[in-house]
Amino acid sequence: MKLKQEKEKLSLLKKMIRTEQDALELKRLVWKKYGVVGEFEICKQYSYNHLDLNVLLLDLGIFHQNTYIKGEDLSEEESIPNKYFLKYTANKDIKEQILESHFESQITNMGLTRKVGLWKESYDRYEVLNRFWEKEKVRTLASIDWKLEKKITISGGILSIVESPVRYRSDMLVDILGLETILNRARVDPNKLVEFTARGFLTNKDLKNLRKIIAVNRRYLLMTIQKEMKKKEYWITKMTQISNLGK
Repeated sequence: MKLKQEKEKLSLLKKMIRTEQDALELKRLVWKKYGVVGEFEICKQYSYNHLDLNVLLLDLGIFHQNTYIKGEDLSEEESIPNKYFLKYTANKDIKEQILESHFESQITNMGLTRKVGLWKESYDRYEVLNRFWEKEKVRTLASIDWKLEKKITISGGILSIVESPVRYRSDMLVDILGLETILNRARVDPNKLVEFTARGFLTNKDLKNLRKIIAVNRRYLLMTIQKEMKKKEYWITKMTQISNLGK
């Protein structure tokens, strides 16, 4: 219940903060007092000629280990046993309590900086609650025979066991599906294409011929400065590793 409430608050506050930052026509804003940054970024959405891309990757010898097939795209006969996770569904009255709370009316007229402060407070509470929830999910999954119990009623809602969305690496399925089927169904992670280009396997001309832009979207990121720094450090390390591989 509390985790759900904080998630709803975070979503509402982010929406309001985005609207106000957009009105200021500022791409990036930093609130040092709260250690929070808000930034708009442009995201290009591509459509791919997957078959031609897969054939090219196969010719380069990097297809099987770097492409995947979604579990949902496999028939019952083709599938491999999935992993499971716990899903919490709030009762209708709990959902109504969240929707009918006066939180939105209380914060509408607050200044932008105050909204950011509330977002940070809610974010910190959410992180604590979510860590506890993740531990509880692991404990619950280990302690209950889910072959006998698919749903458990708890205070405020229902716990259900749900199959995890899975992706299988192509080399795990080639003996089951055959190469032709794999080439038609397999997909490559766009981040892998960045890596392949940096390492010299693909050129920008290759990418231009194999994909086209179908949409240009603008998304809004609201995060702690600490989280932003970790993301930047990760990508710097990743690109350094890729650069060294290409030498």
